[in-house]
Amino acid sequence: MYGILVPYSKYLEINTINTIEDVLEGSNDIQGIFTGRDSDFMIIGKVIETVENDKPHIIPELNDFEMNKIKNLVNEKYELNGEFHYYFVTKVK
Repeated sequence: MYGILVPYSKYLEINTINTIEDVLEGSNDIQGIFTGRDSDFMIIGKVIETVENDKPHIIPELNDFEMNKIKNLVNEKYELNGEFHYYFVTKVK
């Protein structure tokens, strides 16, 4: 996933018409995922690749255009700016 990490409390402060369900379900290629020990942070960005097996895999790197597109979508929708990074995320089984 490529995105920005924000405290959940910061997300709640954002003046937006979007609900938490909109973020978690993803729209406009942007999705939110809870993270942290007590789910007190959110990563908001784009899931780059989904892998269904446990084999090692290579995460494709985004080019500058793709990274800027994601940053702009997050900024337009949630008014968030800052450091964007790659994050490895997994589903809890």
